[in-house]
Amino acid sequence: MRHCAFNSSKLKDRPQDRALRDAYVIGISNPKIRQALLKEEDPDLAAAEKIIQVAERLEQDVRQFNSWNNTNLPIVAKLQQKKSISKYSSSNGKSFSTTTSDLCQSCGSTTHSRSECKYRTFTCNFCKRTDHLERACQKKEKK
Repeated sequence: MRHCAFNSSKLKDRPQDRALRDAYVIGISNPKIRQALLKEEDPDLAAAEKIIQVAERLEQDVRQFNSWNNTNLPIVAKLQQKKSISKYSSSNGKSFSTTTSDLCQSCGSTTHSRSECKYRTFTCNFCKRTDHLERACQKKEKK
């Protein structure tokens, strides 16, 4: 038989409460919660229940936070990776700022990737290379 080694002076007159409290402590599967209970000098049944509830709630909050963190970590990392580039001219002559990871390198669009671009086989009118349009030409951008 196992016992918790509590002094039990508070529960001397209530053996059922003492037995329930000891059963809680022995039956707790989480070692951290059990340690929190054993740190108490001589908890009564209500104090033991409160410690268990607080520890379980805290554990649940930590799991929820970790879940949120793991879900949003790739989004945060992607936002941090984006590098701003200088203003880019669109076909209508207006300038706008964007990021390198948002642009298709074949046409300059932000709605698709280069691998999905219908212009990736077109020839640039500026540098005469086949794989992009003039508006997305990096050589033109440098001049």
